[in-house]
Amino acid sequence: ELTVLPGRNVLLAQRFSPEQRRIIRLVLDAIMAMIGVGSIAALIVEFGFYLTLDHIALIDTTVKVFITLFIFQEALRWIMALHPKKFLKERWIELLIAAALLLQLVFPGIIRVIAITLIPDITLDQLALIYLAVTQLTIVISLTVRAVRYNSLITTIKLPPGALFILSFVLIIGIGTLLLLLPRAALLPLSFLDALFTATSAVCVTGLAVVDTSTAFTPLGKF
Repeated sequence: ELTVLPGRNVLLAQRFSPEQRRIIRLVLDAIMAMIGVGSIAALIVEFGFYLTLDHIALIDTTVKVFITLFIFQEALRWIMALHPKKFLKERWIELLIAAALLLQLVFPGIIRVIAITLIPDITLDQLALIYLAVTQLTIVISLTVRAVRYNSLITTIKLPPGALFILSFVLIIGIGTLLLLLPRAALLPLSFLDALFTATSAVCVTGLAVVDTSTAFTPLGKF
């Protein structure tokens, strides 16, 4: 009979006990959560605030750190997998995103040349913001795929349908209020109560408004 020897990364993974692998996965999950929160926060800062070149450079450095951590944790998950082929089938989307981000990190000049070729009138500042936004959206999409795939924690939360309905409204209204308070959301600064009323009215579809939506908000605020 032929004996199939395990691959190198399987032998490496077998050196760790199940408890050690569980702890490593928890650490990697924490890193992913940090990357997700950081990426969303950076996106909000990019689109919601007026930035200087120094701010854009700082966000660019931060995003590169996020990309590096994302690629590192995906590579480590693959190394720790006891069944590499099964792992590749289950996480091909995340691995494909990690590979694309690695190319983007190693060859950033090619990405910029392609963007300038496709959009000749784009400025370097706009290109930097678009580059950062696409990168962060890519990471967020990967995290969303992972959250949908591993939603066992969500399913364990027992909430009555009425409470879930109310909480969903409160959550969306709260997020909408904070987004409307961003400097680039309105032409003139909005008070907290006006932002809260506008968000509540929009979510509940009341049709009521305390400011003229067509003139008070920027395209971002309308969106």
